[in-house]
Amino acid sequence: MSIRENIASNLKTTLEGISSPITFVKVSRMPFDPEDIADTQFPCIYIQTADETREDFALGDYSAGKRSGTIDYVLVGYVKGADSNIDTLRNQLIEVV
Repeated sequence: MSIRENIASNLKTTLEGISSPITFVKVSRMPFDPEDIADTQFPCIYIQTADETREDFALGDYSAGKRSGTIDYVLVGYVKGADSNIDTLRNQLIEVV
């Protein structure tokens, strides 16, 4: 597996293992429509590998041949609740991520 794939798999495994303050019922790397899933599958989250930027270091001999890279991952989370607690549920989702 590539390093990118390992990172995405590790994100999925880590999010599946969270148990407090919320537990993700559905963690997916495949896109899904939240309107098509059952209420019992909330809270849920979708992980997508996004942009990657690479650049070479060019400052002197010490940095010759070295590269820097940044990979972005998009996490889209969904919660379901009543009007009275939806903000609390969103905050809990954000906190665990």
